[in-house]
Amino acid sequence: MKLRQYPLFFRTLINLKLIQIFYRIWYGVRPKALARLYSDLPKISCEVDWTAFKPKVPFVTYNWFVTNEIAQGRFRFLHKTADYCNKINWKAPGKERLWRYNLHYFQYLFPYRGLESNVGFNLIQNWIEHNPIGTRDAWDPFPISLRLVNWIKYLSFISTSDMNLRPILRSAYLQTLWLERSIHLFKNAKALFFAGLFFKGNDAQRWLSKGLRLLKQEIEEQILSDGGHFERSPMYHSMILEDCLDLLNVCQAHASLALQNFSELLLTITRNMIEFLVALTHPDGNIALFNDSAFGIESPPSDLVAYYKNITG
Repeated sequence: MKLRQYPLFFRTLINLKLIQIFYRIWYGVRPKALARLYSDLPKISCEVDWTAFKPKVPFVTYNWFVTNEIAQGRFRFLHKTADYCNKINWKAPGKERLWRYNLHYFQYLFPYRGLESNVGFNLIQNWIEHNPIGTRDAWDPFPISLRLVNWIKYLSFISTSDMNLRPILRSAYLQTLWLERSIHLFKNAKALFFAGLFFKGNDAQRWLSKGLRLLKQEIEEQILSDGGHFERSPMYHSMILEDCLDLLNVCQAHASLALQNFSELLLTITRNMIEFLVALTHPDGNIALFNDSAFGIESPPSDLVAYYKNITG
């Protein structure tokens, strides 16, 4: 820090609340602190038992991601672009935190025109090599939740016969163990649920049971009687609707009584949510822009309606 910046720093500091100061310090020491706190996580054996997803229909793809750009290491989020070529800087210096989060989500594994399996595989491998446990942003609960779901979807649909999946499976398993200790959001519960279906063993059974219980609680709280999301934001409504459709898509492919009962609940919920979303869609096909909504962040209404019809039709 330059000498002339000290007065500005001091004036900023004296106006901060104690809790704000605490979190500024916490974000600085968090990576090492969390790594030590979770040092008791069990060692993952070389072999992790898993089974590919078999959903009823393909998951949604995203037309704002361009296949060639992803293959070339070019990423665009929030109207800002970074061109990393073959040397991705996962810390993304100079980019805001939400941009960095998007880089860690791995939603770009699903561009509209698809992605070569080796491209996605190499991206995942690169992430594992450069983001050890506790790394800031990368190991925050929200990015982990979205990344786990996207990795599981991706590994379930690519041909993996000639790939060494061991490091990826071990990383995903460890991330789930890490996430399990900070579950409090819908996205966290969905990721736990997906991991519980994807992996096998006692841990997976616990994740599935806990994820299912939390999802039911969150749905009851967040989805109102009119089918709308409780934050009353068309964009957030679309986000949770796609999550619920993913869950319905997966549950309908399983024969267990618990998942079939959950599927019945999701059928009712998604039908009401679709009706609510359609009512908030303008004639041009876009969502109404209020309560923090924006275009190009979540799937458009037409894609969600088509996804719903594919699952239920």
